[in-house]
Formats: sequence, structure tokens, C-alpha cells
Amino acid sequence: MWYVFSCLHSRVLTLSRRNVVTKQSAFNPHSILPFLPTGVTVLDTLVRDNGVAVLQLSSGVFLAYNASMSCWTRVVEPWWSTGSDAVDRRRSGVQARGPVSELEGRMASTAPTPEVTIDTGNKWWSAATTLGHLETRIHAAQVLESGLEWKNSVLQYAKRLADEGFLAKAEELAKELCGPLYWYAPLHIGGQ
Repeated sequence: MWYVFSCLHSRVLTLSRRNVVTKQSAFNPHSILPFLPTGVTVLDTLVRDNGVAVLQLSSGVFLAYNASMSCWTRVVEPWWSTGSDAVDRRRSGVQARGPVSELEGRMASTAPTPEVTIDTGNKWWSAATTLGHLETRIHAAQVLESGLEWKNSVLQYAKRLADEGFLAKAEELAKELCGPLYWYAPLHIGGQ
């Protein structure tokens, strides 16, 4: 399967997915531009080796097409760099190299500085931003099919939840990782 970007003119950019071997289309071409905010343009389009389509927007955001959900997913956003502790870990080399970290690096070198006034010294803000950033990384690694980055992001996320004492979020993570847990009472046959 291949994604095909086509630009008919400056206001129409479409995405389609075609299997060149079977000569079939997975869905009809649809326009990408209607969901873009006013003033935001598409700087670049790329298709990863695994077939995942990625858009780089002028706002610094990277979107990846999630084929299983038929929607675009934000995989990198520039405002994480204003308050997430996970950004520093990535730059120090702890984070595994992969598509998510590559896009974050590309965003850092090309994105405009976010126009957000934040008290980055505020403890709750740092925790909330870091957890949000790590949650985004986990989902981005899933969409971009990067198993090692997913594992490292989940471990960083679990550690941060433990450091912050967020028991409910830790339980939510454990349930998501373990899958549904079922309990049933054993059958008692013949008085046993």
C-alpha cells in the first residue's frame, strides 16, 4: 500500500491510499486543507518507510495519518518544548532514536517559537506538560509504529506518574497495558 499526496493547485492537497500491486484504492482521495487553521500551511509531506503519511505544518505541528482510525493524529507539537522535562531527556541522548525523536528534532530546528506565556517554574505546570508530552509520544510511537520509542515513552511516563504520586493514572496505564481483566467464579459440580 502507498499513500499518494497530490496538489492540484495551492488550495487543494489530497491524500489517497493505493495498492500499486493489486491496483486498488483503500479510500477515495480526500482533501487535507479544510481542517487546517487559518494561516497554517503545509510545509512538507512525507511517507515513512512503513507507509505512514506525515505532514509538517508551518505552525511546527507534525500530523501522521492513522489508517486504522481514518484520521490525522498530532504526533509532534512545538509547545511541549516550553515546559516538558521529557524534552531535556531526549536531547541528552536517553531517548531511543526513531521516527518520533526525528520529527521532534526536525520540529525544534524549523518551528517558530510558541507564543505561550507560561510560568515554567510552576511544579504543577511542569508535571502536567511532561505527562501530556509523554502521552503524545506514546500515541505517536503507536501511529508511527516505533516499538522501541513506545516502550521508552511508556517507561518514562510510568516513572513520572510514580514520582508525582498519580495513583489513578498509574492504574489506568496498568489496565491499558494488561488488557481487560476477567474474573469468573469456578463452577461447583456435584458438591465439590
